[in-house]
Amino acid sequence: MRPSVSYSLKHDDMETLRAAASELRSGMAAVPGIYGIHDDLALGQRHFEIELTPAGKAAGLTPALIGKQLRSAFHGADVQRIQRGREEINVVSGIRPSGGAA
Repeated sequence: MRPSVSYSLKHDDMETLRAAASELRSGMAAVPGIYGIHDDLALGQRHFEIELTPAGKAAGLTPALIGKQLRSAFHGADVQRIQRGREEINVVSGIRPSGGAA
């Protein structure tokens, strides 16, 4: 079920964002008739908004393409699937974190 009311808060500082979300939740909870209040501000989850410059657009880039590249860089990308008997092996390619072991 979709909420009847939703809101979005944005700020570069995560602590400021947490404090604002908490204050808004508390304020809304004090209003009679409002219930089921929650947020999706989870630790470690960051949301990036991608906007292209005119040069990026002229080069054929799209926000979806940039997002896909970023996701692949951080989480890896499936490059091949190998069938071995009843098992399937997924080959994933990605960037190794600096200082991390292979």
